Amino acid sequence: MMKKVFFSGWGFQACVGDGLTGVEESVDFLHQASFMMQAKEKPTVIVGWSLGGQAAIRFSLRYPEQISGLVLMASSPCFCAKESWLHGCSQAWFDAFYQAVQIDPEIALKRFNQLMLHGGKMTGLQRRQYLQMMHKSLILEKQQLLQGLQMLHQQDLREELHAIHVPVLLIHGENDQVIPCQASDWMAQEIPHAQQHMIRACGHAPLWTHSQQVNEAMENWCQQII
Repeated sequence: MMKKVFFSGWGFQACVGDGLTGVEESVDFLHQASFMMQAKEKPTVIVGWSLGGQAAIRFSLRYPEQISGLVLMASSPCFCAKESWLHGCSQAWFDAFYQAVQIDPEIALKRFNQLMLHGGKMTGLQRRQYLQMMHKSLILEKQQLLQGLQMLHQQDLREELHAIHVPVLLIHGENDQVIPCQASDWMAQEIPHAQQHMIRACGHAPLWTHSQQVNEAMENWCQQII
């Protein structure tokens, strides 16, 4: 059985557990690294969602001997668009959102969560339920949120992807409004040993809205790499 260590996205508490549900404790990335170095009793897969995917990439490059595989969910090596990278958000959108977080983090996060759900087929009741679940995991400390946004703005890991030498699974929603699915298409071509699983009628939060598909895709892939 694979142990799964989950790196969460921007604005959410980091989690460690044996899956995407049943979280055991909340920790920061430094504690996760320490946990990983001690967890050698069974194969370990890192699952990184959104910003957590960038952290997972960096971790896999630093400690390749400690992991058996890497799952990048709704992730991108470069969040903001550049002249050489069209699969990211515009500078104008980023600046406006950064300012919104400075003014009122809670309102900005609520709007961001709604954007994450956009593109998925769900009833009004389902949307409200997902937003309630997501809200329980939010970080509302302004400075921490702004630091995370600065990381998203600055990081560009495109040139480092070729150095990943563990099996990689790319999971992405085809209607993701936060990170375009084209970013996943690009990584599928650039990362050695990468497989891609695209989820139809899905936005940026597949771990909530399509948890069964996500877990099935991961379990099938884990069986291949054991």
